[in-house]
Amino acid sequence: MNQLHTLLNSWWTDFRSENPSAATVHRLLSAKESTVVHDHIALRTFDDQKVQIDTLMAPLVAAGYVCKEKYAFPKTHIFAQHYEHYDATLPKVFISHLESRQFSEEFQSTLGYLLSQIPKSLPGQWDFFVTARPWKIPFSIYETLKKESAYAAWVSAFGFRPTHFAIRTNSFEQYSELTTLNSFLKAQGFELNHTGGEIQGSPEVFLEQSSMKATETLVQFSDRMYPITGTYYEFAKRYSMPNGTLFNGFITESAENLFRSTHS
Repeated sequence: MNQLHTLLNSWWTDFRSENPSAATVHRLLSAKESTVVHDHIALRTFDDQKVQIDTLMAPLVAAGYVCKEKYAFPKTHIFAQHYEHYDATLPKVFISHLESRQFSEEFQSTLGYLLSQIPKSLPGQWDFFVTARPWKIPFSIYETLKKESAYAAWVSAFGFRPTHFAIRTNSFEQYSELTTLNSFLKAQGFELNHTGGEIQGSPEVFLEQSSMKATETLVQFSDRMYPITGTYYEFAKRYSMPNGTLFNGFITESAENLFRSTHS
């Protein structure tokens, strides 16, 4: 468990350093609400055997995470799974992979070049997640991947760091409703993501989500620096299902829109 908590803290530290506005929002909400809890963390990878979901999640599974549900996004060739820990205070992990075999030979060859730079012993180890981007990449490779998949281009630039953290608003006293929270954030000068609407989902599907506009980050490639849309902070409100239990899954339509929020 010590390694798990170290990893979660490392992710959060890295996320705040890449996205200072998230740190500001967390601080503002912490001052107004008794507790600020993260609902989930989102990761991205590829279907290559070296970095497939089961391989990367192995250390977290050994530490108590369990796969609860799987999701398919056929339009964008993305597959995802979400994991929950037996300690409900820990965030869920939503991890997706791109089905690279659905893309051109040039795309697969380019992606293969990046993955070949990862030491064979690294995936499946705790240290894998703190290396962030485990390859050297010229800007031309980013452009090649982006022609066919913004998802792949994002991972090529940022590596395997979380795309977002999501706050669960259920326990909030002032800002449990996303409409109220969103109004507060906009009044503080923050810009929200409007892809697919300001609020994704509804009480009828037992989940509402909104997010801040993804930050633009200056990325260092091997031959130049270039600004790319990076990470974002998300907010989730969960509702009870007819059986009385809180819905802990995800809505594919909402997730599809949130995937697009990192497109440059």
